[in-house]
Amino acid sequence: MDYSLFLGLSGMGVILVAFIFGQTGIWKHTDISYDVANLIGSLLLVMYAVSIESIPFLVLNLVWALFSLHDSIYQLLAQPHKKLNILKSKTSLENTKRS
Repeated sequence: MDYSLFLGLSGMGVILVAFIFGQTGIWKHTDISYDVANLIGSLLLVMYAVSIESIPFLVLNLVWALFSLHDSIYQLLAQPHKKLNILKSKTSLENTKRS
């Protein structure tokens, strides 16, 4: 198998898995797994687009990768806050039950 074809098929596979998992509810569109899978898949497809010299496909996947990177960074930075909010919610609920 050609190296560039391997990149294209791999990127396509990763993005399709993320899409299918998102559509079936296995992953939410706000999950870090969804964003990272889209980032990895789109970067593989960027490399594929460069290897086949396809400018439209390159631009499409660069934009896809940038948005996925943005969302991944946002999710990574937001996770401690989400955990903290969950802890606060559980503590508030426990205090309410004790009263």
